[in-house]
Amino acid sequence: MLRVGHKYALRNPLRKSLFGLIQEVEQKYGQTISKLSDKEAANWKKWKLNLLRETVRLDEPPKYLDKILKEGMDEIRQMQVVVKQADKNLGLVPIRGDIYRAMVKKWISPPSFEKVRVFPHEDIQSRVENTIRYSRAVPQQLKEQWTAHMNKAKDPCPFYAIPKIHKNTPLGSRPISAQHSYILAPLSRELANVLLQVQYSCKGITRDTISFVNRVEEFKASQPFVFMTYDVEACYPSIDINDAIDTLYHNIPVMQQNGAFWTKILQLIMYNNYVSANGLLYRQMIGTATGTQVAPPFANLYLYFKFKQTLQDQSILLQERFIDDGFLLVSTREDAVRIIGILNGLTNLKLTYEIDNHQAIFLDLVIHKGIRFDTEHRLDLKTYFKPTNRLLYLPMASNHPMSMKAGIVKGEAIRTLRNSTNKADWLKALSFIFKGLMARGYPPNLIKRAWKKVRWEDREYYLKCRSGSQKPKGTLVFTTFNPATRSKWNDIIKKFPFENIFPKRLFKWNKRQLTIMKRWPPTIIWSQFSKVGNYMISSKQCWHYPKLKRKSQQPLETNNPAKRLRRN
Repeated sequence: MLRVGHKYALRNPLRKSLFGLIQEVEQKYGQTISKLSDKEAANWKKWKLNLLRETVRLDEPPKYLDKILKEGMDEIRQMQVVVKQADKNLGLVPIRGDIYRAMVKKWISPPSFEKVRVFPHEDIQSRVENTIRYSRAVPQQLKEQWTAHMNKAKDPCPFYAIPKIHKNTPLGSRPISAQHSYILAPLSRELANVLLQVQYSCKGITRDTISFVNRVEEFKASQPFVFMTYDVEACYPSIDINDAIDTLYHNIPVMQQNGAFWTKILQLIMYNNYVSANGLLYRQMIGTATGTQVAPPFANLYLYFKFKQTLQDQSILLQERFIDDGFLLVSTREDAVRIIGILNGLTNLKLTYEIDNHQAIFLDLVIHKGIRFDTEHRLDLKTYFKPTNRLLYLPMASNHPMSMKAGIVKGEAIRTLRNSTNKADWLKALSFIFKGLMARGYPPNLIKRAWKKVRWEDREYYLKCRSGSQKPKGTLVFTTFNPATRSKWNDIIKKFPFENIFPKRLFKWNKRQLTIMKRWPPTIIWSQFSKVGNYMISSKQCWHYPKLKRKSQQPLETNNPAKRLRRN
């Protein structure tokens, strides 16, 4: 939905906006509109909504508004409005064309980018082929992906900016270069997998919210401390590429093996980022592309090795970082200011920070000194929702399977359950999500049915297991489907005697396995019974029955020649 009337939207004094246009009409013709009948007033209200949705037909406005509305819409057309998706999934934003071009120009201006005439596709292709040809132990998967991709991608990646409407900064935006079909995309994908394995072994780098929650749950405070969070401003576009490549080469053994093969691949990716914007061609000179897959682990490891020695200070009780966002528990406020000053001097990146005595916001969590801190010296957690969060879930009217929509509802309940150490905070978060789901058209029965499967007692289980890989599965029972015995099977499963059927002398069950089997009873896998037709088809034998004649010997008349031919 368009956020009409926002600071980036069309409005007075930037000439006409859809919202401002309606206000001007109502001010000029207020007396005329107030005298309308109920039916005419309803039509006027409906026409206003259609205008805001940009679905109105300009050739059929009300007669007394014809001239002003046509002039206003003509002026809007001449301004070349651009509609972009806002950052943080905050909906669509209409932006004036000159303002949007200023956003893009802010990022592609020197010294970050330089203008070039031609995209050197053949030169990049020859460099990659030479690197693969003269290197030892090149992964076979990389060769296959490169061979299949190199002839398809012959254009530079498009560059665009998405507005940051959640921040009060002039022309605030996030630069994006869509490299999903770029010539170096397969190299970036394989190198990202290599660097991710290194990243997972580094202590202090948060993998996701689950790992951070587990780390906070294990922490017990033994002395006073303050909360500090820091953020790296414009991390990807501002990284010193030469310093970052040199840092990774000297600290990661994989980057030095096989004749520094992965280092050469990293140089090819970082030094050959060509983008097209506003009809011109540019080459990135500072920073890494935001849309390439290797950018997150590349920036993560660079900051890790740069900050590693400083973050080993004795005044730091707990430290975690997720790419460009950091979280610290420091003994005193003076130590926190001293540490952030040292970190600011290690790289060319600028860090902003916040220090608080009672709480901190990190990822989608609020870490605070709550009920448990007074008794157990442990921190409390609850889910954080940004004030601008509009809860734009998948609409219920979308053409997606119902299982996907039910999974979204259940997944939100599990996410808030993991993030909450107090049941009251969890229920409060669910009530907030319930309103957002209802606004998107989800029926209450679907929401309640999905949330019944998530219990507060299962929080430890959801914190330890990850979806897909570590989730324990119950026993599978395979049987042929029979409507007559279906209800009996359900009764058997409900009264399943685990200890009698699986005695300990035959099966060495531990307590955890028995708990899992009782919590998740066996699942029945119904198989379809074999039909006579299946045997006939598999043996390639077919019985031909004589065709039955219609009651009327005359063929049915139809205008479709294909149907007439099929019947003949």
